[in-house]
Amino acid sequence: MSKAISLASCLLAIVLSSCTAATQNGGVFSSGFTASAVGDDGFYANFMGNSATTPETIQAYWLYNCAVLALSRGYEGFELGSGSVDVSTPAFDPSTNMVPNLPRLGAVPYATSALADWLSFKLVTGSALYDNIRMVRKPFDADPPRVFDATLVKTMLEPYVMGQKCNRGNICPHEKDYLKPHVASAGM
Repeated sequence: MSKAISLASCLLAIVLSSCTAATQNGGVFSSGFTASAVGDDGFYANFMGNSATTPETIQAYWLYNCAVLALSRGYEGFELGSGSVDVSTPAFDPSTNMVPNLPRLGAVPYATSALADWLSFKLVTGSALYDNIRMVRKPFDADPPRVFDATLVKTMLEPYVMGQKCNRGNICPHEKDYLKPHVASAGM
């Protein structure tokens, strides 16, 4: 029994250290955001909320952090693998605190099966937004919700991400012009 506990402890330490490594980048990113490199110009980006986090807050923090990531890497924009900024709100069984039907990360073709298995059954207490993103350089046409201009997204979301919060620490309601293609292409 003690060997099983030791093995489980080691595996947990490895998983937690890999999560920590993915989020450390000079303190630039918001808590709850992780980004793992996928290839030369791609990342698997995730923002996990808690039970009090609204889907709008998750979406705003995820987009803001993707924009910060793109700009910090010298890119002007980012493209979503799925073309959707919908927040996943998996049904969960409170008796087990496990999510049996979390999607098997179809948007993450590069993930190892062990990582995909762990993420599919990880403890979840709220909603999340996750997708592969590919960094892009100009010239490109911003075409939300698929391709975003990182400077525009960062500029439009910064007052909400950095500013005063509403209900239980969530981002206050606001216009989502950064999700509208005509505003995104005219904005920069």
